[in-house]
Amino acid sequence: MEGCMQVIYCGPALSYEVKALTPATAYYCRVQAMNAAGPGYYSDTAICMTPASVPAAVNVLQVIDEDQLEIILPSPSTCLAIQWEEPCCHGSEVIGYNIEYGDKQIAAVSKVTSAIIEDLQPDTSYRIRVQTVNSIGAGPFSHSIKAKTKPLPPEPPHLECAVFSYQSLKLKWGDGPNKALTTGSTQYSLQMEDKFGRFVSVYSGPCHTYKVQRLNESSIYNFRIQAYNDAGEGPFSDVYTFTTTKSPPPPLKAPRVQILEENTCEITWEALQPMKGDAIVYTLQIIVGRDTEQVYKGPATSFHFTNFQTNCEYRFKVCAGRQYQDAVGMQELSGPYSPTVPFSSQRPESASSSSETTVELTKVNKETLTDEQFAALIVVGFAVVSILFAFIIQYFVIK
Repeated sequence: MEGCMQVIYCGPALSYEVKALTPATAYYCRVQAMNAAGPGYYSDTAICMTPASVPAAVNVLQVIDEDQLEIILPSPSTCLAIQWEEPCCHGSEVIGYNIEYGDKQIAAVSKVTSAIIEDLQPDTSYRIRVQTVNSIGAGPFSHSIKAKTKPLPPEPPHLECAVFSYQSLKLKWGDGPNKALTTGSTQYSLQMEDKFGRFVSVYSGPCHTYKVQRLNESSIYNFRIQAYNDAGEGPFSDVYTFTTTKSPPPPLKAPRVQILEENTCEITWEALQPMKGDAIVYTLQIIVGRDTEQVYKGPATSFHFTNFQTNCEYRFKVCAGRQYQDAVGMQELSGPYSPTVPFSSQRPESASSSSETTVELTKVNKETLTDEQFAALIVVGFAVVSILFAFIIQYFVIK
Protein backbone atom coordinates (compact mmCIF):
# COMPACT_ATOMS: atom_id res chain seq x y z
CA MET A 1 0.00 0.00 0.00
CA GLU A 2 2.93 2.34 0.68
CA GLY A 3 3.97 2.40 -2.94
CA CYS A 4 0.44 3.31 -4.08
CA MET A 5 -0.04 6.31 -1.79
CA GLN A 6 0.53 9.84 -3.05
CA VAL A 7 0.32 13.23 -1.34
CA ILE A 8 -2.70 15.22 -2.52
CA TYR A 9 -2.66 18.07 0.12
CA CYS A 10 -0.27 19.73 2.51
CA GLY A 11 -1.39 22.68 4.65
CA PRO A 12 -2.96 23.89 7.88
CA ALA A 13 -6.62 23.05 6.96
CA LEU A 14 -8.48 20.29 8.76
CA SER A 15 -10.41 19.14 5.61
CA TYR A 16 -9.83 18.75 1.87
CA GLU A 17 -12.09 18.00 -1.11
CA VAL A 18 -10.65 15.56 -3.60
CA LYS A 19 -12.02 16.04 -7.13
CA ALA A 20 -11.88 14.25 -10.50
CA LEU A 21 -12.25 10.83 -8.94
CA THR A 22 -13.53 7.82 -10.79
CA PRO A 23 -17.09 6.80 -9.91
CA ALA A 24 -17.70 3.48 -8.13
CA THR A 25 -14.05 3.22 -7.14
CA ALA A 26 -12.48 2.53 -3.69
CA TYR A 27 -9.91 5.03 -2.50
CA TYR A 28 -7.54 4.60 0.56
CA CYS A 29 -6.73 7.71 2.60
CA ARG A 30 -4.56 8.54 5.65
CA VAL A 31 -3.43 11.73 7.39
CA GLN A 32 -0.12 12.77 8.91
CA ALA A 33 0.52 15.81 11.13
CA MET A 34 3.73 17.82 11.02
CA ASN A 35 5.24 20.54 13.28
CA ALA A 36 8.63 22.12 13.90
CA ALA A 37 9.86 18.91 15.46
CA GLY A 38 9.01 16.95 12.31
CA PRO A 39 6.29 14.66 10.93
CA GLY A 40 4.31 12.39 13.18
CA TYR A 41 2.90 8.93 12.52
CA TYR A 42 0.28 8.29 9.82
CA SER A 43 -3.26 7.68 10.95
CA ASP A 44 -5.09 4.45 10.28
CA THR A 45 -6.04 4.00 6.63
CA ALA A 46 -9.63 4.90 5.79
CA ILE A 47 -11.46 3.45 2.78
CA CYS A 48 -13.72 5.73 0.77
CA MET A 49 -15.99 4.40 -2.08
CA THR A 50 -17.18 6.88 -4.69
CA PRO A 51 -20.78 6.40 -5.73
CA ALA A 52 -21.82 4.97 -9.13
CA SER A 53 -22.42 7.48 -11.91
CA VAL A 54 -23.51 7.78 -15.53
CA PRO A 55 -21.38 5.84 -18.05
CA ALA A 56 -18.28 7.21 -19.66
CA ALA A 57 -18.25 8.48 -23.24
CA VAL A 58 -17.78 6.05 -26.14
CA ASN A 59 -14.22 6.33 -27.43
CA VAL A 60 -14.33 4.09 -30.54
CA LEU A 61 -17.09 4.77 -33.10
CA GLN A 62 -16.92 3.88 -36.80
CA VAL A 63 -19.00 3.12 -39.92
CA ILE A 64 -19.10 -0.49 -41.14
CA ASP A 65 -18.66 -1.07 -44.88
CA GLU A 66 -21.32 -3.15 -46.57
CA ASP A 67 -18.87 -5.93 -47.50
CA GLN A 68 -17.86 -6.32 -43.83
CA LEU A 69 -21.38 -6.97 -42.62
CA GLU A 70 -22.63 -10.46 -41.83
CA ILE A 71 -26.12 -9.42 -42.94
CA ILE A 72 -27.28 -7.58 -46.04
CA LEU A 73 -28.38 -3.99 -45.62
CA PRO A 74 -32.06 -3.46 -46.49
CA SER A 75 -31.01 -0.58 -48.75
CA PRO A 76 -27.53 1.01 -48.88
CA SER A 77 -29.21 4.19 -50.12
CA THR A 78 -31.32 4.67 -46.98
CA CYS A 79 -29.30 2.82 -44.31
CA LEU A 80 -25.97 3.20 -42.50
CA ALA A 81 -24.29 0.55 -40.32
CA ILE A 82 -22.15 1.69 -37.35
CA GLN A 83 -20.36 -0.01 -34.48
CA TRP A 84 -18.61 1.08 -31.25
CA GLU A 85 -16.87 -0.25 -28.17
CA GLU A 86 -18.65 -0.35 -24.81
CA PRO A 87 -17.23 2.30 -22.41
CA CYS A 88 -16.79 2.10 -18.64
CA CYS A 89 -20.16 1.72 -16.93
CA HIS A 90 -19.06 3.63 -13.77
CA GLY A 91 -20.57 1.19 -11.35
CA SER A 92 -23.97 0.73 -12.98
CA GLU A 93 -24.50 -1.76 -15.80
CA VAL A 94 -25.09 -0.33 -19.26
CA ILE A 95 -28.71 -0.77 -20.34
CA GLY A 96 -28.68 0.89 -23.77
CA TYR A 97 -27.46 3.60 -26.11
CA ASN A 98 -28.79 6.71 -27.77
CA ILE A 99 -27.69 7.35 -31.36
CA GLU A 100 -27.91 10.96 -32.53
CA TYR A 101 -27.84 11.62 -36.28
CA GLY A 102 -29.01 14.22 -38.73
CA ASP A 103 -31.05 17.07 -37.30
CA LYS A 104 -30.81 16.00 -33.63
CA GLN A 105 -32.72 12.80 -34.27
CA ILE A 106 -32.30 10.21 -31.54
CA ALA A 107 -32.54 6.45 -31.99
CA ALA A 108 -32.51 4.34 -28.82
CA VAL A 109 -31.06 0.82 -28.98
CA SER A 110 -30.59 -1.91 -26.39
CA LYS A 111 -27.32 -3.15 -24.97
CA VAL A 112 -25.52 -3.78 -28.28
CA THR A 113 -22.36 -2.40 -29.82
CA SER A 114 -23.60 -2.04 -33.42
CA ALA A 115 -26.69 -0.73 -35.12
CA ILE A 116 -28.24 -0.07 -38.54
CA ILE A 117 -29.76 3.40 -38.91
CA GLU A 118 -32.68 3.23 -41.34
CA ASP A 119 -35.06 5.60 -43.12
CA LEU A 120 -32.28 7.98 -44.19
CA GLN A 121 -32.17 10.12 -47.31
CA PRO A 122 -30.24 8.77 -50.31
CA ASP A 123 -26.91 10.34 -51.23
CA THR A 124 -26.87 12.43 -48.01
CA SER A 125 -24.14 13.09 -45.44
CA TYR A 126 -24.87 12.61 -41.73
CA ARG A 127 -22.98 13.38 -38.48
CA ILE A 128 -23.41 10.56 -35.99
CA ARG A 129 -22.54 10.26 -32.28
CA VAL A 130 -23.46 7.76 -29.55
CA GLN A 131 -24.44 8.19 -25.88
CA THR A 132 -24.33 5.39 -23.29
CA VAL A 133 -27.16 4.91 -20.78
CA ASN A 134 -27.28 3.05 -17.43
CA SER A 135 -29.71 3.00 -14.50
CA ILE A 136 -28.40 6.31 -13.19
CA GLY A 137 -28.72 8.20 -16.46
CA ALA A 138 -27.15 9.01 -19.81
CA GLY A 139 -23.48 9.69 -20.12
CA PRO A 140 -21.79 12.25 -22.39
CA PHE A 141 -21.96 11.90 -26.18
CA SER A 142 -19.05 10.45 -28.07
CA HIS A 143 -17.13 12.34 -30.74
CA SER A 144 -18.96 12.76 -34.06
CA ILE A 145 -18.23 10.81 -37.22
CA LYS A 146 -19.34 11.70 -40.74
CA ALA A 147 -21.03 9.10 -42.98
CA LYS A 148 -22.85 9.30 -46.32
CA THR A 149 -25.59 7.12 -47.77
CA LYS A 150 -25.29 5.82 -51.32
CA PRO A 151 -27.38 7.14 -54.21
CA LEU A 152 -30.53 5.28 -55.15
CA PRO A 153 -30.05 2.42 -57.64
CA PRO A 154 -31.21 3.41 -61.14
CA GLU A 155 -34.76 2.79 -62.28
CA PRO A 156 -35.27 0.35 -65.18
CA PRO A 157 -35.36 2.02 -68.62
CA HIS A 158 -38.19 1.71 -71.12
CA LEU A 159 -37.69 -1.30 -73.39
CA GLU A 160 -38.73 -1.32 -77.04
CA CYS A 161 -38.11 -3.38 -80.16
CA ALA A 162 -36.37 -1.39 -82.90
CA VAL A 163 -36.25 -4.09 -85.59
CA PHE A 164 -38.58 -7.10 -85.96
CA SER A 165 -37.50 -10.15 -87.95
CA TYR A 166 -38.69 -13.74 -88.30
CA GLN A 167 -35.64 -15.11 -86.45
CA SER A 168 -34.39 -12.15 -84.37
CA LEU A 169 -35.48 -9.11 -82.38
CA LYS A 170 -33.30 -6.00 -81.98
CA LEU A 171 -34.17 -4.45 -78.61
CA LYS A 172 -33.38 -0.89 -77.54
CA TRP A 173 -33.60 0.90 -74.20
CA GLY A 174 -32.67 4.25 -72.68
CA ASP A 175 -30.74 7.04 -74.40
CA GLY A 176 -27.11 6.33 -75.13
CA PRO A 177 -24.62 4.87 -77.59
CA ASN A 178 -25.07 1.41 -79.05
CA LYS A 179 -21.61 0.48 -77.80
CA ALA A 180 -20.02 1.25 -74.47
CA LEU A 181 -17.69 4.25 -74.61
CA THR A 182 -16.90 4.64 -70.92
CA THR A 183 -16.48 2.36 -67.95
CA GLY A 184 -18.01 2.62 -64.51
CA SER A 185 -21.35 3.95 -65.82
CA THR A 186 -24.79 2.45 -65.42
CA GLN A 187 -25.07 -1.07 -66.79
CA TYR A 188 -28.05 -3.19 -67.75
CA SER A 189 -29.23 -6.77 -67.36
CA LEU A 190 -31.65 -8.01 -70.04
CA GLN A 191 -33.60 -11.19 -69.32
CA MET A 192 -35.84 -13.36 -71.52
CA GLU A 193 -38.44 -15.85 -70.36
CA ASP A 194 -37.67 -19.44 -71.35
CA LYS A 195 -40.10 -22.28 -72.08
CA PHE A 196 -40.26 -23.17 -68.39
CA GLY A 197 -41.44 -19.68 -67.41
CA ARG A 198 -38.08 -18.70 -65.90
CA PHE A 199 -36.33 -15.43 -66.78
CA VAL A 200 -32.72 -16.03 -67.85
CA SER A 201 -30.12 -13.40 -68.63
CA VAL A 202 -29.33 -12.89 -72.33
CA TYR A 203 -27.22 -9.73 -72.00
CA SER A 204 -25.40 -7.81 -69.27
CA GLY A 205 -23.33 -4.70 -70.00
CA PRO A 206 -23.36 -0.96 -70.69
CA CYS A 207 -24.80 -0.97 -74.24
CA HIS A 208 -28.28 0.33 -75.04
CA THR A 209 -29.16 -2.18 -77.78
CA TYR A 210 -29.02 -5.95 -78.12
CA LYS A 211 -30.06 -8.30 -80.92
CA VAL A 212 -31.67 -11.52 -79.68
CA GLN A 213 -31.11 -14.18 -82.34
CA ARG A 214 -32.04 -17.81 -83.08
CA LEU A 215 -35.74 -17.21 -82.47
CA ASN A 216 -38.71 -18.95 -84.06
CA GLU A 217 -40.95 -17.24 -86.57
CA SER A 218 -44.32 -15.81 -85.53
CA SER A 219 -43.60 -16.52 -81.83
CA ILE A 220 -44.22 -14.48 -78.67
CA TYR A 221 -41.28 -13.66 -76.38
CA ASN A 222 -41.31 -11.95 -72.97
CA PHE A 223 -38.48 -9.70 -71.73
CA ARG A 224 -37.62 -7.59 -68.69
CA ILE A 225 -34.69 -5.29 -67.95
CA GLN A 226 -32.81 -4.06 -64.88
CA ALA A 227 -30.28 -1.24 -64.41
CA TYR A 228 -27.45 -1.33 -61.87
CA ASN A 229 -24.43 0.76 -60.85
CA ASP A 230 -22.21 1.36 -57.82
CA ALA A 231 -25.30 2.14 -55.73
CA GLY A 232 -26.65 -1.35 -56.31
CA GLU A 233 -29.18 -3.20 -58.45
CA GLY A 234 -32.37 -1.41 -59.33
CA PRO A 235 -35.78 -3.07 -59.65
CA PHE A 236 -36.78 -5.07 -62.70
CA SER A 237 -39.09 -3.48 -65.22
CA ASP A 238 -42.53 -4.71 -66.14
CA VAL A 239 -42.61 -7.59 -68.62
CA TYR A 240 -42.46 -6.50 -72.27
CA THR A 241 -43.89 -8.78 -74.97
CA PHE A 242 -42.64 -8.82 -78.57
CA THR A 243 -43.58 -11.13 -81.46
CA THR A 244 -41.34 -12.23 -84.32
CA THR A 245 -42.63 -11.86 -87.87
CA LYS A 246 -43.51 -14.62 -90.30
CA SER A 247 -40.65 -15.86 -92.47
CA PRO A 248 -40.86 -15.24 -96.23
CA PRO A 249 -40.74 -18.19 -98.64
CA PRO A 250 -37.29 -19.30 -99.76
CA PRO A 251 -35.96 -18.30 -103.22
CA LEU A 252 -36.90 -20.59 -106.11
CA LYS A 253 -34.60 -22.02 -108.74
CA ALA A 254 -34.69 -20.56 -112.23
CA PRO A 255 -37.85 -21.62 -114.08
CA ARG A 256 -37.74 -23.95 -117.13
CA VAL A 257 -39.05 -22.98 -120.57
CA GLN A 258 -40.31 -25.56 -123.09
CA ILE A 259 -41.68 -24.94 -126.60
CA LEU A 260 -45.11 -26.52 -127.07
CA GLU A 261 -46.33 -25.11 -130.39
CA GLU A 262 -45.28 -22.54 -132.94
CA ASN A 263 -46.50 -19.61 -130.84
CA THR A 264 -46.77 -21.18 -127.37
CA CYS A 265 -44.25 -22.09 -124.68
CA GLU A 266 -44.67 -23.51 -121.18
CA ILE A 267 -42.85 -22.05 -118.15
CA THR A 268 -42.63 -24.37 -115.13
CA TRP A 269 -41.07 -23.96 -111.68
CA GLU A 270 -40.62 -25.92 -108.49
CA ALA A 271 -43.43 -26.21 -105.95
CA LEU A 272 -43.22 -25.30 -102.25
CA GLN A 273 -45.12 -26.89 -99.40
CA PRO A 274 -47.53 -24.73 -97.36
CA MET A 275 -45.73 -22.90 -94.54
CA LYS A 276 -47.41 -23.66 -91.19
CA GLY A 277 -50.78 -23.90 -92.90
CA ASP A 278 -50.32 -20.72 -94.97
CA ALA A 279 -51.04 -21.08 -98.69
CA ILE A 280 -48.30 -20.49 -101.29
CA VAL A 281 -48.90 -18.48 -104.48
CA TYR A 282 -46.43 -17.76 -107.27
CA THR A 283 -45.76 -14.60 -109.27
CA LEU A 284 -44.26 -14.95 -112.76
CA GLN A 285 -42.69 -11.93 -114.44
CA ILE A 286 -41.42 -11.46 -117.98
CA ILE A 287 -38.58 -9.08 -118.82
CA VAL A 288 -38.36 -7.55 -122.29
CA GLY A 289 -35.47 -5.15 -122.59
CA ARG A 290 -35.76 -2.88 -119.56
CA ASP A 291 -39.50 -3.46 -119.08
CA THR A 292 -40.83 -5.93 -116.53
CA GLU A 293 -44.40 -7.21 -116.58
CA GLN A 294 -46.32 -9.65 -114.40
CA VAL A 295 -47.90 -12.35 -116.55
CA TYR A 296 -49.21 -14.74 -113.90
CA LYS A 297 -50.05 -14.94 -110.21
CA GLY A 298 -51.63 -17.96 -108.58
CA PRO A 299 -51.10 -21.37 -106.94
CA ALA A 300 -50.13 -23.24 -110.15
CA THR A 301 -46.52 -24.22 -110.90
CA SER A 302 -46.71 -23.72 -114.69
CA PHE A 303 -47.92 -21.15 -117.20
CA HIS A 304 -48.50 -21.19 -120.95
CA PHE A 305 -47.12 -18.11 -122.66
CA THR A 306 -48.63 -17.37 -126.10
CA ASN A 307 -48.53 -14.78 -128.82
CA PHE A 308 -44.94 -13.84 -128.19
CA GLN A 309 -43.17 -11.74 -130.78
CA THR A 310 -40.66 -13.25 -133.14
CA ASN A 311 -37.01 -12.26 -133.13
CA CYS A 312 -37.32 -11.08 -129.55
CA GLU A 313 -35.36 -11.87 -126.39
CA TYR A 314 -37.43 -12.72 -123.29
CA ARG A 315 -36.39 -13.49 -119.74
CA PHE A 316 -38.59 -15.07 -117.06
CA LYS A 317 -38.32 -15.06 -113.28
CA VAL A 318 -40.60 -16.31 -110.52
CA CYS A 319 -41.06 -15.80 -106.78
CA ALA A 320 -43.20 -17.45 -104.09
CA GLY A 321 -45.62 -15.58 -101.82
CA ARG A 322 -47.01 -16.63 -98.43
CA GLN A 323 -50.65 -15.71 -97.82
CA TYR A 324 -52.00 -15.47 -94.28
CA GLN A 325 -54.87 -13.91 -92.38
CA ASP A 326 -54.42 -11.36 -89.58
CA ALA A 327 -56.59 -8.80 -87.80
CA VAL A 328 -56.40 -6.42 -90.77
CA GLY A 329 -57.28 -9.01 -93.40
CA MET A 330 -55.53 -11.20 -95.96
CA GLN A 331 -51.82 -10.43 -96.17
CA GLU A 332 -49.07 -11.69 -98.45
CA LEU A 333 -45.35 -12.01 -97.72
CA SER A 334 -43.23 -12.42 -100.86
CA GLY A 335 -39.87 -14.11 -101.05
CA PRO A 336 -36.95 -13.16 -103.34
CA TYR A 337 -37.18 -13.70 -107.07
CA SER A 338 -35.42 -16.59 -108.74
CA PRO A 339 -32.60 -16.18 -111.28
CA THR A 340 -33.89 -15.35 -114.76
CA VAL A 341 -34.07 -17.84 -117.61
CA PRO A 342 -33.66 -16.60 -121.24
CA PHE A 343 -35.99 -17.43 -124.11
CA SER A 344 -35.48 -16.35 -127.77
CA SER A 345 -37.95 -16.54 -130.60
CA GLN A 346 -36.78 -16.56 -134.24
CA ARG A 347 -38.77 -15.43 -137.32
CA PRO A 348 -39.49 -18.46 -139.63
CA GLU A 349 -37.88 -18.01 -143.05
CA SER A 350 -40.40 -20.17 -144.89
CA ALA A 351 -43.01 -22.80 -144.29
CA SER A 352 -40.48 -25.53 -145.10
CA SER A 353 -38.07 -24.25 -142.43
CA SER A 354 -40.62 -24.26 -139.62
CA SER A 355 -39.20 -27.52 -138.32
CA GLU A 356 -35.71 -25.95 -138.27
CA THR A 357 -37.10 -23.02 -136.25
CA THR A 358 -38.62 -25.45 -133.77
CA VAL A 359 -35.29 -27.29 -133.52
CA GLU A 360 -33.46 -23.97 -132.98
CA LEU A 361 -35.90 -22.90 -130.25
CA THR A 362 -35.48 -26.28 -128.63
CA LYS A 363 -31.69 -25.85 -128.68
CA VAL A 364 -31.99 -22.45 -127.07
CA ASN A 365 -34.17 -24.01 -124.44
CA LYS A 366 -31.69 -26.85 -123.91
CA GLU A 367 -28.84 -24.41 -123.41
CA THR A 368 -30.13 -23.97 -119.91
CA LEU A 369 -28.88 -27.12 -118.20
CA THR A 370 -30.31 -28.41 -114.97
CA ASP A 371 -28.06 -29.04 -111.96
CA GLU A 372 -28.24 -32.81 -112.55
CA GLN A 373 -27.23 -32.44 -116.21
CA PHE A 374 -24.36 -30.12 -115.33
CA ALA A 375 -23.08 -32.57 -112.67
CA ALA A 376 -23.28 -35.47 -115.12
CA LEU A 377 -21.36 -33.43 -117.69
CA ILE A 378 -18.57 -32.77 -115.18
CA VAL A 379 -18.34 -36.49 -114.29
CA VAL A 380 -18.08 -37.46 -117.97
CA GLY A 381 -15.41 -34.85 -118.52
CA PHE A 382 -13.32 -36.15 -115.61
CA ALA A 383 -13.67 -39.71 -116.94
CA VAL A 384 -12.45 -38.72 -120.42
CA VAL A 385 -9.49 -36.81 -118.99
CA SER A 386 -8.56 -39.78 -116.73
CA ILE A 387 -8.61 -42.24 -119.64
CA LEU A 388 -6.50 -39.85 -121.73
CA PHE A 389 -3.88 -39.51 -118.97
CA ALA A 390 -3.78 -43.28 -118.47
CA PHE A 391 -3.15 -43.81 -122.18
CA ILE A 392 -0.35 -41.19 -122.25
CA ILE A 393 1.36 -42.69 -119.18
CA GLN A 394 1.18 -46.21 -120.62
CA TYR A 395 2.50 -45.14 -124.01
CA PHE A 396 5.35 -42.81 -123.00
CA VAL A 397 6.42 -44.12 -119.59
CA ILE A 398 5.97 -47.88 -119.70
CA LYS A 399 7.20 -48.28 -123.29
